[in-house]
Amino acid sequence: MSPYALYPLTTQRAVSHHTGLAGELSIAAYKVVEALSAVWNWIDRKNRRNGTIRELSRLSDHMLKDIGVHRGEIREVVEALLDAPVARPVEPKPERTVRPAPRTELPVANNDNNERRFSAMI
Repeated sequence: MSPYALYPLTTQRAVSHHTGLAGELSIAAYKVVEALSAVWNWIDRKNRRNGTIRELSRLSDHMLKDIGVHRGEIREVVEALLDAPVARPVEPKPERTVRPAPRTELPVANNDNNERRFSAMI
């Protein structure tokens, strides 16, 4: 795993880490990377938006009614979904383990019936 994945070097951090001509080239490179990243994110968002609109437009009016969307509202619904904050997955709580109670043998009563039964078995 790249260390930059954990601590990405942004333009602001590059300014504090690099000096001189090499530093200025580094800063320019980071600005280019940030600009390309912004363009990539814009293209990705547009592709997801158009794909979702296309898929919802293929549904019949009856299916759209089932999910509570009218055909004229598809674009607004998709925009609202893309602008909504992404929910973080909730980690499930560990399952509780139920341990069975230790088995204990029931005491055997000492009486004549037990002695007769055991002596008959022998």
